[in-house]
Amino acid sequence: MLRVRGLFCAKSGGCRTRRALRGGGGMARQSKYDTDIKPYLDDIRKAVEAGATVEEIAKAFGIAQSSIYKYKAEKQEFAEVFARGRARVVFDIKAALLKKALGYDYREQKSVGKKDKDGENIVLVETYTRHCPPSETAAAMLLRNYDKDWIDRDNASARLKQQELELKKEIAKANNFDLNV
Repeated sequence: MLRVRGLFCAKSGGCRTRRALRGGGGMARQSKYDTDIKPYLDDIRKAVEAGATVEEIAKAFGIAQSSIYKYKAEKQEFAEVFARGRARVVFDIKAALLKKALGYDYREQKSVGKKDKDGENIVLVETYTRHCPPSETAAAMLLRNYDKDWIDRDNASARLKQQELELKKEIAKANNFDLNV
């Protein structure tokens, strides 16, 4: 039997480690990733979609934050769980923001308790259709991010800033400060 860099090679041609020659098992120990994370990928994805942070996920699954970052860098499937989960959250937020920017109708129910002629308690359910008006703030945010030609001009804020600058100049002039503004 020949020894080549930690392997033992028989003349028959097969090379094996010392452990294999002793009959010391053919299966390697599973990694922490395979035992502690991989079985829970779907649960981790759901947590990410629900908006959980890396710190919260680490605490909930008993994993160190450093391990999560390490596995995200090393394991493509784990990194994709986070990427897809975050993409879903962003998609839902954009949809909600668009809905708020455009305004929408929704149904609201109100339960009212009354007594009938016989003195029996009855519950009436009234259904209303309500309207949420469009939000200028949401519309401005969407336009600022989606339309490169749209310029966000808040005239009131610009006027206030101009007045503030003029007042500062007057105060500085009155106190004999030299402001080269």
